[in-house]
Amino acid sequence: MSSALKYAHDSGKAVYAMKPLAGGNLIDDINEAFEFVLNKEFIDSIAVGMVAKEEVDLNLKIFAGEKITEDMKIEKEKKKLTILNKLCIKCLKCIETCPNYALSIVDDKVTVDHEKCILCGYCSPVCPQFCIRIT
Repeated sequence: MSSALKYAHDSGKAVYAMKPLAGGNLIDDINEAFEFVLNKEFIDSIAVGMVAKEEVDLNLKIFAGEKITEDMKIEKEKKKLTILNKLCIKCLKCIETCPNYALSIVDDKVTVDHEKCILCGYCSPVCPQFCIRIT
């Protein structure tokens, strides 16, 4: 993939990286995930989705060249699964995949039962719209 992106860049095409944290799934490896993208000379711009103020603050530090230390990371016990329903196409793949039955449709929206959700992350990679975040 990198060689194809480099070829596109070298051919005058702009190359944009999206979701360097894979919808929040790589938050534990935040420095490595951003370093991977930032160190690719053929990437012209990076699009980063943010849901919470803490994510904005972390991203500002990263793009200012700061390393994110453990004490800067969002505490795990405060994290929760979030569905970006504006992007959701209601394919139901996340609901079918959840081993804890924490996801359901309520009022025509995918809803998370936070009492059942253990943040296993199985739902996120099956979402074709990348609507599932751990925030």
